[in-house]
Amino acid sequence: MLVFVTLTFLVIMILSTLFIDKNFLGIGDLNFLAWFSINLFSFICGWVLNKITNWKNSTRLCFVAILASLIIALGIVIYFKDFFNIQRALVENLVAIGFQIVFVGLMSLFGVTTSEVFRLQKELIEMLIRKESYEKLILDAKKEASLEIREAKLKAEQIIRDAEWRERIAREKKQQIEKQLREFIEIEKQLIAKYEEKEN
Repeated sequence: MLVFVTLTFLVIMILSTLFIDKNFLGIGDLNFLAWFSINLFSFICGWVLNKITNWKNSTRLCFVAILASLIIALGIVIYFKDFFNIQRALVENLVAIGFQIVFVGLMSLFGVTTSEVFRLQKELIEMLIRKESYEKLILDAKKEASLEIREAKLKAEQIIRDAEWRERIAREKKQQIEKQLREFIEIEKQLIAKYEEKEN
């Protein structure tokens, strides 16, 4: 509904240029203010269309409004040529009217484009802020990961040292037991030898 109202208002603004004196820089009258106001309202209509719809649809709608205004304006001028004082050089006057309608209509496209540029700029700033926060998160995650890796290495080194210490202690115990066993075997051999000597 708002799109239809905006388009209707845009077409009315464009068609209102038919009733303004073509000497828009005339001093002493309000022609410049009227032209400026019409172009400003056309710009605002384009801006609003882009806010309501997306870029593609709003440009299409502006072109439709320009084309519809051009057709309506040419029909009005041809039908009421006496009112517009167009007796001679009808084609040249129609071309001039067509240019002024297209010019005012292009102001609506300028509004669409400006609105889209501001929207994209805002989006870009938001994306840059998100990118910075993601980069900070990544940096924090890398720092945390490096700390965890360092901790894991320290724990692994401690486990290895503990395992080496236990292995050394176990080896020493084994060697001690082997030594004691050899001594015990030697003592047994000596006892057996003494016992055999006594029996013989």
